[in-house]
Amino acid sequence: MSEDAPQKKHPLINNSLLNGLRLLESYSPERKSWGIREWARELKMDPSSVSRLALTLRANGYLEKDPATKRYSLGPKALRIAELYRDFNPLTTIAYKIFESYLDKFEYNFCFATLEEFNYEVIYLTVLDGRGPVRVISLPGEIVPLHASALGKAILAYQSPAYINDFFQNNKPLGRYTQNTVVEEERLREQLAVIRINKYARNCGELHEDVGAIGMPIFDSKGKVRYAVCLSYPLFRVKEDRIPEIISTTCEMAEKMQERFAF
Repeated sequence: MSEDAPQKKHPLINNSLLNGLRLLESYSPERKSWGIREWARELKMDPSSVSRLALTLRANGYLEKDPATKRYSLGPKALRIAELYRDFNPLTTIAYKIFESYLDKFEYNFCFATLEEFNYEVIYLTVLDGRGPVRVISLPGEIVPLHASALGKAILAYQSPAYINDFFQNNKPLGRYTQNTVVEEERLREQLAVIRINKYARNCGELHEDVGAIGMPIFDSKGKVRYAVCLSYPLFRVKEDRIPEIISTTCEMAEKMQERFAF
């Protein structure tokens, strides 16, 4: 395994802490509460271990327990961590202001995201809904796979060859989210090569069947890519002849971010 690639198993990793974090990360807009047994089934963990972890997180304010249903939901400490991250990372605020300046040019969804290299994922840092009649719903903190999103492919294409090799090695088989998701390694490698030439990635219903997106990498001063920006839109509302315009707008935003981030 390459030096810059994440290691799924490491002797210094605390597995109890890792499992506790898995409980917190299991929440989503669709799943706002969990029972111990369904948690255990979902995460393939022992119910007694899940119960101890949930109790610990509850005692420290990261989870709340409904006394009637015995189900756990996120606690107020989770909000504190999120707000602290926004304060510590000024890039999220800069991205939001840039998005606001483009509301008259694009009416759907704006996203700014970063690579979570350990799990080969992308995390949304800043999201802004446009003024269009149809919303493409995304939330800060949402996690999406590298291979099935425009943001993810825009980032993955510019990682080192060793990292890309490790990505394929550690993600067999690749998850299929829609009938359009590319899960064949050869096809995906070909797409990454094209992205490096064009400097943008396109998603046509690969994560959600009715959503398309254009994603672009954001280069730091050393030419490395950890962040990306994208514009997403409902496929049934955007005709093919408008795609060049969306690509151009995404490119403008990416260039502004590179100038203002100064990393």
